[in-house]
Amino acid sequence: MLPTPDTSHVSFDTIYEPSEDSYLFLDTLSSASESKWLIERFDKTKHTSPLVVEVGTGSGVVLGFAAAQSEKIFGRRDILTLGTDVNRNACLATRETVTNAIKAEQQPNSRTVHISSLTADLCAPLRPGSVDVLLFNPPYVPTEDLPRLPCAVDNDPAATAAMSRSAKFDNDSYFLSLTYAGGADGMETTDRLLDAIPGVLSTHGVAYVLLCKQNNPDVVKERIRGWDGWQAESVGSSGMQAGWENIKANVWGRWNCPYSSVTIEIGGGAFTCALTKALDRVADIPVKKLTTILVFYSLGPHGNGMVSYFTSTIASKGAELLIPTTIKLGMGSSQEALADAFLVQMTQNKASIFNRNRHVVKIIRLP
Repeated sequence: MLPTPDTSHVSFDTIYEPSEDSYLFLDTLSSASESKWLIERFDKTKHTSPLVVEVGTGSGVVLGFAAAQSEKIFGRRDILTLGTDVNRNACLATRETVTNAIKAEQQPNSRTVHISSLTADLCAPLRPGSVDVLLFNPPYVPTEDLPRLPCAVDNDPAATAAMSRSAKFDNDSYFLSLTYAGGADGMETTDRLLDAIPGVLSTHGVAYVLLCKQNNPDVVKERIRGWDGWQAESVGSSGMQAGWENIKANVWGRWNCPYSSVTIEIGGGAFTCALTKALDRVADIPVKKLTTILVFYSLGPHGNGMVSYFTSTIASKGAELLIPTTIKLGMGSSQEALADAFLVQMTQNKASIFNRNRHVVKIIRLP
């Protein structure tokens, strides 16, 4: 197994933390079949250094892996890498992740170079026909609304430093929503990227795009095959059955209750997103909408607590959840007790948790 790039320097307050979908990307790129195809596609005796671009880099773990393991994946140690993300913090994190990964795996005699990590929307700064390999792990969770794109003030560190605690909470929540909220069918951002592919890929270029079940990957592939001279196929998949991820849950007290946090294991990322929205609808709950952190409160002003969520509400957010659950806690119950009760409810119903079937789709121009 090839080593995963180190992301210990990354603050995940506003950046997507590497999860199952990230690792599916790493496994796909380094699989025997794909590495063989890529080595032949970018034969170093016939082609100059390929430009590998990740759109929406997040922590930079995928791009860092491609760069660090370029000899095994592409058969050469001279690739060029470039990243884009609308989140300035993600760009800074990516730059460090990729450069550290190259140093750790390719010294001495490395000619792989990380050109830059650009704060930009999708492929906006890329020259037509310049990209040899495009990587995209999109915000793919179906949501009612698509977050607006950040403006300069949103990415201004001075403005962030001056924020109150509640304003920073909202700002963090906003940036994290950009990592998962995909709008209608979870495809609004992905559709924009797909539309850009014919223009940015080189003549022998390839794009790898991750899709989940709710994105209707078979329909997407047929749509691409309908383009003049293009092909699309699934080259990696995971989560064929319902499953679990390690999710960090911060449970915040309210009123006279002290703030505290605990770490527990609950259902997968898309389910978590749906649950946060459901909680947001059934009560006046400050929800930090994350794929990796679920924030909610339970304790009332007199210590009585109750958290309810309903199958219909969660299903309307795109999750396939079959567990109507109510958790009731008595006088003086602590946040830790709430977390324990929540965990018990979830572990008793593992089989019904959201099906996280994901595909990595390869898109190429036919010769």
